[in-house]
Amino acid sequence: MNVGCRESLQAVLSRPIQGLLPVTGGCISEAWQVRTAEKTVFVKLSKGLLLGMLAAEAGGLHELAQSGAIRVPEVIRLTEDFLILEFIPTAINPPTDFWSKLGWQLANLHAYSQKIPGFHKDNFIGRSPQKNHCAGSWKEFFWQRRLLPQWEMALQRGIPNTIKLHWQQLEILWPAPLEGSSPLASLLHGDLWSGNVLVCNNGDPVVIDPAVYYGDAEADLSLTYLFGGFPTSLYQAYHEIRPKCEGFVRRQKVYQLYHLLNHFNLFGNSYTQSVESCLREITR
Repeated sequence: MNVGCRESLQAVLSRPIQGLLPVTGGCISEAWQVRTAEKTVFVKLSKGLLLGMLAAEAGGLHELAQSGAIRVPEVIRLTEDFLILEFIPTAINPPTDFWSKLGWQLANLHAYSQKIPGFHKDNFIGRSPQKNHCAGSWKEFFWQRRLLPQWEMALQRGIPNTIKLHWQQLEILWPAPLEGSSPLASLLHGDLWSGNVLVCNNGDPVVIDPAVYYGDAEADLSLTYLFGGFPTSLYQAYHEIRPKCEGFVRRQKVYQLYHLLNHFNLFGNSYTQSVESCLREITR
């Protein structure tokens, strides 16, 4: 953190900064553990971010906190330059009941719902804009606000022709691949992979970096199977409260396609095979 940035942050905190530690692990924003005489906070900087990203994160954390279902860092202050959050001390190894507890809490989060899909503000999935204005039914919303924008970006980035053929099949089939999806719009974390789950030092789960909106709970659950996945005990606990519905496997691939396309758009050709494989499974 340069001198000017430190001075600006110190003015926002209204306290002298006694210690600064860079926090690694994120691929989007610059983050710091900041210590004053009174407390330690976690600070994200707006430098290098798209306009509105910090505000979107703060809004998502607030929405999750309102549900009371699962712990998130408290938003202390949001400015044009900084997002100041509660600093949560973490443990390396989760206790034996950690994943079951997270499964129960996730199911309770998904019980927090509204009648229509979407969210009152647009936000981001990673660095990609995520439009949240309701587009009618859940199936319409997921096509118009999730898959189609990512596909249009993928075309601009030169996605291979073989994948275009599978996409054309998906267009013909739609909305059949989401047949059986829940009409209830549950509160979703929106970006629930293992990197966005922390183990608090008291053993409780904490989730971070949301991309919040309301939609089919299976959309959240489907992402948990990607990018490393979660232990079986999470799913066992989750389905104790919310039983698995028939047809989940096909819908799961549809929901995963959104994130795989986003990763193709953000990180390039290393995700080409995953996108093609996912589309094959949906359209076969």
